[in-house]
Amino acid sequence: MAKELAILVVSVVTLFVAGFGAYTINDIGSFSNSQQATAEIKDYTVELELIQLTLNQVSQKLEILESDTVKELQKIKIELEEVKSITIEKQKEMEQLIPFGISLDKSTYFSSDSVIITAKNVLPQKPVNIQLLSTFNETILTKTPYSDSAGKLDYTLSLPSFIPSGDYKIKAEYNGNVVEKFFNILDDPIIGSVNEKIVDLTLNLDQDKYQLGDMIKLSGVGLASSPIIAELISPDSEKSTANSNTFNDGSYTLIFILNSESESGTWTIKVSQGDKEETVTFNVEN
Repeated sequence: MAKELAILVVSVVTLFVAGFGAYTINDIGSFSNSQQATAEIKDYTVELELIQLTLNQVSQKLEILESDTVKELQKIKIELEEVKSITIEKQKEMEQLIPFGISLDKSTYFSSDSVIITAKNVLPQKPVNIQLLSTFNETILTKTPYSDSAGKLDYTLSLPSFIPSGDYKIKAEYNGNVVEKFFNILDDPIIGSVNEKIVDLTLNLDQDKYQLGDMIKLSGVGLASSPIIAELISPDSEKSTANSNTFNDGSYTLIFILNSESESGTWTIKVSQGDKEETVTFNVEN
C-alpha cells in the first residue's frame, strides 16, 4: 500500500513538472513570435533537482514505513503463536487435573427407552467414545458424540430393539480416561388398556375326544402376566392340578396326560384365574 502511494505521488509530481515545462516553453515561443524579440529563458535546473531530491526522500520514508509495518506484523504473529502454545499447554494441564466422568438419567430402563448420558469435565468440541456393552463385555454398539462449544455433552442413546432384558453397562472413554456405569433393562410393561379389554377367561382343547394315554393340550387367554390354575376332573371326581402364568399377551398353554389305567367317560377341565372360571367337558374312550 505504501509503495503504491509513493508511485502515485511521483507520477503526479512528474506530470506537474512536465506540464509546467511545456507551458513555459510554449509561452516563451509565443512571446518571441509576436514581439520579434529575443527573450531570456530561465534555468529551472535547481528547482528540478530539488523536486527530485524531495521525491527520493519521500520514497525512502515510504520504504522504511513499509518495512516497519512488516516487522510489526511478524512480531504480532510470533506473539499469537506464543499465546496459542500457552493455551494448548494450559488445556492439557486442565485435562489432567479435572477427572472425567459420566452419569445416567436412570438405573433401570424398559427395552423401548433411551439412555441419557451426561459427560462431566469435558473440554469444548471434544469427542467422547461411548459403548453399550453386555455384562460379558460384548460390544453391542459404539457412538462418538462431541461436546458443544461450552464443553457440555448430553447424549441420548436409543436402546436397540433386538437386545433382551438383563444387565448392561455404558463404557465411556475420553482423553485416555475410561469410566463405566451399569444399568438394567426390563421388558416393556403391558399397556393397561390391553388388560382392560381382556374381561373374560377363555379355554380351548386341541381335540373333542381322547383315548386313554393321550396328551390333552389346553390353551386360552386371561389376564396378562398372572397366575392361572387348571384342574382335570375324572368321571369319579378325581382331580389333577396344573399351575402356570399367562404370557405378556395374556395367552397360556397347559398340558395333561391321561393315565392309561384311567376310566373312560365324560371328563371335565376347569381353569380359574382370580375370581374368573371357565369349564369344558370332553369324552374319553378306551
